[in-house]
Amino acid sequence: MNLRKLQLQIYRALIFGPATWYIFFKGHYYPDNFYETWQPISFYHLLSGPWSQNFLDGLRYLWFIFCQFTFISLYPRFYKERNYRLLSVPATLLAILFLGHDYNFGTIYHGTHLYVAVCLLLSLAPKNRKNRDSPYDWHIPLIKSFISFMLFSAGLQKIFKGGVDWFTTDALFIKMVLLPAHPPLASLLLEAPLWVHQLLGFIILIVVQLSAPLALISPVTGLFYFILWSLFHIGASLIFSVGTSFYSQIFCYAIFLSPSLIKHNPLKRN
Repeated sequence: MNLRKLQLQIYRALIFGPATWYIFFKGHYYPDNFYETWQPISFYHLLSGPWSQNFLDGLRYLWFIFCQFTFISLYPRFYKERNYRLLSVPATLLAILFLGHDYNFGTIYHGTHLYVAVCLLLSLAPKNRKNRDSPYDWHIPLIKSFISFMLFSAGLQKIFKGGVDWFTTDALFIKMVLLPAHPPLASLLLEAPLWVHQLLGFIILIVVQLSAPLALISPVTGLFYFILWSLFHIGASLIFSVGTSFYSQIFCYAIFLSPSLIKHNPLKRN
């Protein structure tokens, strides 16, 4: 097994192993009466709902079990690509069913959407039959490009909805004031001058999100944005009390860490 394939295996193991463990053991905590209004989206229109807790628990454990078998199948002594596919595809489909269920009640908690998307890309993306030496190399730039575009589109959405008011007015300050509870860091920021909130808004919108495609340029920028995005999620959880479900995305960002993986530059032509 060449080095690049080994590193892809490590990333696969990180997603189906530790990232899955984090989501599984962390659980989901929503406001009271969250499950009262069934508003199905996508293919859930074809299914009756909401599903019972027993059924959801069954899906949850089945998803976890398939992920663990997928994780084990990546061990070099047991690894065969066919076995990995046979296990990772149902694991991904179960993740979509289970984690997607909570998107059908009128509120989107998008802490696990990137995990599901990465699982989908890792399990269903076909190998490159024209390159027998490195048939899976293109998976890496595909996932990196998807992650960068996701963050970039989040910044675009802020621009379309609020324009530059996000960092030229007191928008972020008002958002903090309206929080139902103020964590210590939020209380500290509420006492800061307005320019601090504007600077924070600029960093979130421009540096973290709109400039996300710069992570594709080089190993250095990839490492920089991995750290930046990770700190962004940690900071958001400390300031806005949004919970720690977003931390699962940090596992997905790890694709930018390996030097031999991130030297694949999707912006360059072969």
